[in-house]
Amino acid sequence: MSRAIAVSAFAFALSGVACALSFPDYDLEEGSTSATSSSTGSGDAGGGGSAPLLPDGEACASNAECFSGQCLPSNTDEGTICCAVACPEMAVESCGLNGKCDASGADCALHPAGADCGGDAITCAEGLQTKMECRAGACLPAEPAPCDLGLVCAGAAACQVECEAAADCANPGNNLPVPDCVGGACVDRPAGAPCDSNDECSSGFCGAAGTGRCCKQECPGVGDECGPIDCDLEGACIFQGTDTPCGSGSTCADGVLKSSVCNGEGACGWERVQQCAGHLGCASPTSCHSSCGSNDATGDAFCAAGFWCDGATCQMTSWTEGNVCLRDGQCRSGDCSPAGRCAGVACDFDQDGALRNDPPCGGTDCDDGDARVYLGQTAFFETPRASGGYDFDCNGSDEPQAATSCLCSGTALLVPGGPGGCGMTGPIRKCFQFFVCQFSDTADTGTQLCR
Repeated sequence: MSRAIAVSAFAFALSGVACALSFPDYDLEEGSTSATSSSTGSGDAGGGGSAPLLPDGEACASNAECFSGQCLPSNTDEGTICCAVACPEMAVESCGLNGKCDASGADCALHPAGADCGGDAITCAEGLQTKMECRAGACLPAEPAPCDLGLVCAGAAACQVECEAAADCANPGNNLPVPDCVGGACVDRPAGAPCDSNDECSSGFCGAAGTGRCCKQECPGVGDECGPIDCDLEGACIFQGTDTPCGSGSTCADGVLKSSVCNGEGACGWERVQQCAGHLGCASPTSCHSSCGSNDATGDAFCAAGFWCDGATCQMTSWTEGNVCLRDGQCRSGDCSPAGRCAGVACDFDQDGALRNDPPCGGTDCDDGDARVYLGQTAFFETPRASGGYDFDCNGSDEPQAATSCLCSGTALLVPGGPGGCGMTGPIRKCFQFFVCQFSDTADTGTQLCR
């Protein structure tokens, strides 16, 4: 009975303590103290106490600031954060912990995926190099990657460092275009580079016939009579030149051939007036003779007027009295004397009022066989003079009449510039000034006259 009373009394005492701890501080007289007020004065509310410790994931400057006691570098941001655990740094070859804490502060971070963990453990085959990399905490083979500069393997574990020929360039799967060695590196040949096949060019087009230079793009009209023949150093298409005959409908008269020629841009559309080659005559209303053939009157008939055949080519007849001759056709006068000398002719054979410029005449007519030719001629002509060329004013040059490019006024005739356009027919462009030099193309055509 007494033992039960004692236990009951002890329980009552504990109950009293609990009640006392739950009561607020009593008001005390000035100068007095109590255990409760003294304890409260040392806490946060009383001022002067230490700051609370930081939770995991918060930025920190030292271990002492963290509740966990671990202030470590962040794996995702600059600076350090409180981390729940200590994170030792392991070698990258292990692909294990990297000494940093993850963003949540709850766990350690691993070496990042893709980190090189193999060191010298590299394999190489068919121009593809395979390294070891970290993935999910393990060191595993990476995806094969091409050797630098597109080179082949130098062995089972390394790539070649530079190329000397196309054979040093890798091409897994035999893809097109086939790379080539340029400056020690393997590249698809750029526009303008020499090539032997379409497969070598980055554009897939090598010249017009599959050889020459790489083009920027496919040239139109391959195989056409005025089509492309190659590409230039910039990769632009080069077409048949303006001296290339094309189309049909040529006419020939008095040793002068009129025919269609290529315009240099892939089309047949210009007309050119020119003498038959070698001063030959017309074989038909549409063509010239190809040769004169014999050194006699028969051969002379194959030459243009004012020329005779020496058995191979047509030579200009002589107008100088006393020149050696074998037949009348060799003399401008048409008279070879029995003594084998050209009979004399007047110094103005073509009757243009100008004396020829050779002795003994001493005049200024540089072609006494064509009445259109004399010093001071001001007219321009479509057809060449009898002796060739367009120098009708005897100044030593062929001068085109029409401008071939716009000068912000007037018109331009779209044929080759300079003497190369003489006798050629092309479209006419109207030129005008509207703030800047501009033009508009017309449906009209014209022929370049020269003198």
